[in-house]
Amino acid sequence: MTAPWQIEEWIDDESRTAVEYADYWNDVEKYLQDVGLEPDLRRCIQLLAEDGRPIRGRGIDVAAGTLWAVPVLLEQSGVEHICCLEYSRHRLLELGPRMLTHYGVDPARVTLALGSFYDLHLPDASLDFAFLSQALPHADEPDVLLRELSRVLVTGGSVIIVGEHPI
Repeated sequence: MTAPWQIEEWIDDESRTAVEYADYWNDVEKYLQDVGLEPDLRRCIQLLAEDGRPIRGRGIDVAAGTLWAVPVLLEQSGVEHICCLEYSRHRLLELGPRMLTHYGVDPARVTLALGSFYDLHLPDASLDFAFLSQALPHADEPDVLLRELSRVLVTGGSVIIVGEHPI
C-alpha cells in the first residue's frame, strides 16, 4: 500500500541531476564512490592490514551520519561490533536504520548512540578502532575529541580518518 501523499514533480530529471550534490541527495552509493569516501575507507583498511594491524574487535563510527560506513567496517573478518555515534537524531534513528537494513546488517552487531563526540559514554580502553569521515571540521575543539578517542582506544588502537581536505 502506498502512502496517501500528494506528490508533484516540479523539476525534470535532467535539471535535477545537474544540481551540485545531486548524487549525494539522490544516490548516496554513487556519491560515496564518486567523492572517494568508500574507496578511501577500503584503502585505509587495506593499508592497516598490510602493516600487520587489521581492524578487528570493537569500534566506533564517530559522527556516523547515515551510517554508510558500517557495512564496510563490519565486513572485515575480525570486527565484532560497532558503536555509531551521531548528534543528529534524524540521521541516527531514521536514516541510519534504513541504510543498515538495506545492507542486511545484523542489529546485534551495532549500537546506535545519540550524543556528542566530546563525551563518549564508554569505558577507558574499550575500543580497538575508531572511524571518522568528514568529522573533524565539525569539532570546535578537535583536541578534546582526539583526547576522548585516545581515552577509549586500547593501546595500539587504530584511528581511520577519511574525507578531510588537505591543509
